[in-house]
Amino acid sequence: MVVMIPLLLLLSSQVEKAYARSWSSKEECMTELVERLSQFSPADRDDAKNAMKAATFLIQRLLRDSVHAVVTATLVAEKYLLTAFVPKHK
Repeated sequence: MVVMIPLLLLLSSQVEKAYARSWSSKEECMTELVERLSQFSPADRDDAKNAMKAATFLIQRLLRDSVHAVVTATLVAEKYLLTAFVPKHK
């Protein structure tokens, strides 16, 4: 329940696409997620922390998808989160 507030505030359009039926919307969700995460400045620690929680929730959900393109896009987003976003916002 704690994750729901960041999801609603920060990534509402991505959540709609993540729960869509079409795989192209889910794939687009992950590319937009990476773009959205790259816009956070290191000064916004609280917002970045909430966005990371929300992104982790979406990534966790979409890694279970059965479409290869969605899983591949999700892995790219996860790689960005772990290699670029987290070190930038320590």
